[in-house]
Amino acid sequence: MVKSIKKKSLSKNSKKSKKIKNSIDSIYSGKIITFRKNIEDLIPSESEKIFKLYKKTYETIEKQTSRKYNNQEELFRDYENVIYFTINNIIFGGFILKKNINKFNKISIVFHYVDKYSKQYVYDILAKLLTSVGYMIEASGGVSHILENYYNINPNERDIVENIFGKTNVISWDNETKTYDRKTKNHIIKNKHLFGRICNKIKTKSWANNIKLSVTFNKGCTFTINEIPLNYYNDIFTNIFTSQAKLNYLSKGFPTYGDLDSESYLSNMVESNVVKINDIINKKFKLSTNGFSFLNIFENDKKNVISNFLNKLKNKMQKNKDYILNDKEDRDIFREQITKFFKSISKDQNIFGKLLDYDIAICIDAVPRDTTPNNTGALFKSVKLIHTDIYPQANMGDVLWSFKNKWYGKIEKYIKDIEEEDLNLIHNRNKWNNKIVGVYNIWISLTDGITDNGLALLDFNKKKHGYLIPYKAYRPNSKDSTENASFISASVRHNEEDNWYSKFNMQFGDCYIFNTIGTPHSAFQYINGTGKNRKSVELRLVLLKNIINRIK
Repeated sequence: MVKSIKKKSLSKNSKKSKKIKNSIDSIYSGKIITFRKNIEDLIPSESEKIFKLYKKTYETIEKQTSRKYNNQEELFRDYENVIYFTINNIIFGGFILKKNINKFNKISIVFHYVDKYSKQYVYDILAKLLTSVGYMIEASGGVSHILENYYNINPNERDIVENIFGKTNVISWDNETKTYDRKTKNHIIKNKHLFGRICNKIKTKSWANNIKLSVTFNKGCTFTINEIPLNYYNDIFTNIFTSQAKLNYLSKGFPTYGDLDSESYLSNMVESNVVKINDIINKKFKLSTNGFSFLNIFENDKKNVISNFLNKLKNKMQKNKDYILNDKEDRDIFREQITKFFKSISKDQNIFGKLLDYDIAICIDAVPRDTTPNNTGALFKSVKLIHTDIYPQANMGDVLWSFKNKWYGKIEKYIKDIEEEDLNLIHNRNKWNNKIVGVYNIWISLTDGITDNGLALLDFNKKKHGYLIPYKAYRPNSKDSTENASFISASVRHNEEDNWYSKFNMQFGDCYIFNTIGTPHSAFQYINGTGKNRKSVELRLVLLKNIINRIK
C-alpha cells in the first residue's frame, strides 16, 4: 500500500515538473537567451559543446601555430567564465573569458558556423563588452574589419599594446593600420589589432541561474542582455560575412559584339548593381563544374616547387612596400615555377573535378597588380568590370594573333607543324584550335586580410555559354606601343539568381584558379570598404595538346 502511494506521488511530481518545463520552453521558444557561468559550474554536456565550438572556431589558427588545446581540461584551465548563447536549449556560440593578464581580461570568441545568426549576435555582445565593460580582444581579418567598419570601434594605439604585452614582445608596428606582430613563448602572432579598454579592479559577479539577465561586471561598467527574439535578426541582419558590393554589368541596351573601351565604359553601356558576395570558404569549388577553385599554395605545394620563391617575394615586399614583382628575372622565375606547381596539382580532382587532358602547360603571363594610388611602379590596377578574359566561342588562332608579340614567342618552340606566318592569314588560324585546349588563370593574393578591390567570381555551374555577351575589347600591345590589340571578350547582364563568391579574408599565398575561357570575374569593393589596398599577381597558363616537337 505504501509503495503504491509513493508511485502515485512520484507520478504527480513528474507530471508537474514536465508541465513547468513545457511552460518554460514555450515562453522562450525561438528566442536567443544569454547565460554567464563560472567554468567550474558548467555541466558536462555544456563543457563538451563549448569545447567543440572552440575547436571549430580556431581550427585554422591551431594549424598555423603551435597553440593547441587537446581536451576540455586544457582549454578551461586558462579561463574563468563563459558567456554562451542558446536557442531552445542549444548552445550556438559565445565568449570564453580569460583570467586577468596585466590588468585586463581577454575574450575568445566561439562561433557556431551552422547557425545563420550567431555571428551577428556574438558581435553585438562583443561590441558592448569592448566599449562599456572593460574587456579587450586581439583580432585580425574579418573580426577587425567588422569591429572597425560595422561598430566603429577603433584599434588601440601602440603605447597601450606595448603596455599590455610588453615593449620587447611587440616586434613590429604599422602606424597607418595600427597592426602589429608580437612574439610569445612558443610562436609569432602576426598582423593583429587590439580592441577594447582596460578597467582596473575588475570584480566579476556570479550570475543567478535564471533567465532574467542583468549584471554589473565592473564598477561603473554595466552590461545588460535582454531576451532577443530570433526574428529580430531575421528582419535586420544577415550573416556578417556575406557582404555586399557594387558590380559593373553590361546594360540591357549593349549590342552583341559591340566595342567596349574606356569611353563606353563610362557611358550607359555599363550599369552597376548591388550584389551579395558570398564567402568562398563555406563551399568546395571545382574548375570543371564551377569554373574556378580556391586553394592555398603553401598547403598544396607538396613538392616545394614554389614556396621558397613566394617567401623571398614576401621578404622583398616587407622591405619595400612599393615592390610588386617589378623585376623581369623574378617574373621569369615565377612563370617557370608556377608551371611546375600547376603540373603537380593537375591530377587533383578536388581542385579540377574532371581532369585536364593536355601534353604541356606554358605560363605566358605574370601580371602584378597594386591598387595603391601613389605606387607609380605598379603598371596594372584592378579591373572593375565583370568580364571573361577570352570568349569561349572565339577562334584561338585569332586570340593568339592579337597577342602574338607577348605570347607566341613562349609557345612557338613547342610547335612544329604551324608557323607564325599562319597567324597573319585568317583562313589558316583554325590550325591552332586543336592545339590550344585550355587557358587558365592563377590569381594569387600578395596581401593579408580583407582589402578593397578583391576578386569576385561567378559560380558558373549549370550556366551555358550563351549566357555570356561577347564584346570587342582593347588592351595595349606593349608598354611602349601606342596601338591597342583588339580581341573578343565577354561579360554578363545582371541576374538576381547568380551567385558571386570571394574569399572574405585572403592571406598571402591564397589563390584562385579559374578558366580564362569563360569564367566571369571582376574586381570589387565592399560597400562598407576597408580602405586597405590590394596586391596580387595573375599568371596565365596555356595548355597544349597534339604537340610535335621541333627538330633541333
